[in-house]
Amino acid sequence: MKKQRLLIINIPDKYRKIYSKSLHLKADLIEAKVLDMTYDEYITPSLLYFTQDLQEIAKLLGVRKVIPKGQYIMGLLGGETGRGEPYAGLVLEEHKYDNNEFEFRLYGITTKLRVPIDWLRKYGVHIYELIYVGMINPFSLNRSLPILLSNRGARYLCEFFKVSLEANAMKIPSDDARKISILMNELKQPESLKTLNEDSYYVVYRCDRAFTACFIKPSPLAILDSHVSAIECDDENKAHYYVAILNYLAYKVIMEGRTFIHHQFARPTLAVIIAGLSWKDIDEKIRNRVAELGKQLSQKIPIRKFSNQKVALKYIANYTEFKDLVKLLDETVDRERLKEALNLVSGKRR
Repeated sequence: MKKQRLLIINIPDKYRKIYSKSLHLKADLIEAKVLDMTYDEYITPSLLYFTQDLQEIAKLLGVRKVIPKGQYIMGLLGGETGRGEPYAGLVLEEHKYDNNEFEFRLYGITTKLRVPIDWLRKYGVHIYELIYVGMINPFSLNRSLPILLSNRGARYLCEFFKVSLEANAMKIPSDDARKISILMNELKQPESLKTLNEDSYYVVYRCDRAFTACFIKPSPLAILDSHVSAIECDDENKAHYYVAILNYLAYKVIMEGRTFIHHQFARPTLAVIIAGLSWKDIDEKIRNRVAELGKQLSQKIPIRKFSNQKVALKYIANYTEFKDLVKLLDETVDRERLKEALNLVSGKRR
């Protein structure tokens, strides 16, 4: 059976501004272009969008796993200014092990607390490395945040803070004690913490608005913030490739004057598939070059703060490697498929 072609039907630009009912007499009123994909290729992303089949998305990308969002943890940096009473945060400002004691200072307080190291084991408390959304920039992670959590759940973490307060009652100011007490009432964490796989390579990206991405090789106790999404890869080059592709797509949203939708989650991974930029869909020579440029940018982009990710994307656009990346992908991607991909993660042109 002959393979059916898919067509894109449009009114040509020359008629759009002067459209009237009389135009049905024009022979060239309808413009038809062949869409360079099969029906199955065209319909698959839409089915995935509605079914949210993460295993199938991962399969099409050729990766181990797609993680649409990290774990919900409340109390990271304490209370925000102007939004209720300030309290301590779970993020550690300072910490050290001294003989058989553990000394630490929580975010937002001035006092260092000292407790027996055995208490960490008793309450299942560890220092985790949090991949925090505010630290992710295109091709660069400013740093991970050390955070105290319990692998036995929020109740045990609260117990740890309670006994820590009691053990340091003679030296801790009342204001710091109050802030820790409020934290104990406010904090939330999963009962079972999911750490990243040390044997994998990860693409981590912001899952709200601008889905800028960077590469990480995780430490043993690395976890994702709930505003961070990830792609888990078994191959380092593949991870660098997808970091480059996601930043390219985010950059195209900016350059075409579009606005990012609020919640992205797994959408950017679907956009990669729709654009025809999955690892298996690209010529080996081109994808290896994309991966190499992504790796070079990851090694070259400095750690710095940006007022927003639009500014960050325009900043990396000045690098020769990123210009080469954009040129290469612009020459590779099908324009109609790219348009469909951008429609998934952004609003129309302003």
